[in-house]
Amino acid sequence: MSRRQNRYLRHTYASLMISKHIPIKFIQQQMGHSSIQVTLDKYGHLMPELYEIGGNAMNDVVI
Repeated sequence: MSRRQNRYLRHTYASLMISKHIPIKFIQQQMGHSSIQVTLDKYGHLMPELYEIGGNAMNDVVI
């Protein structure tokens, strides 16, 4: 398997876990990332609901 194929498989695996709402900490461990920040930096764009949840939470605090 080439490095490119391996990268595609890893990305697909992470993307599928995210689509099934698997906890990000579990995904971090499965991917072997050194921190949860690495996972969020790489795959955060696949989780737009995080921004919505965070925005809604801040609206509840401010309003």
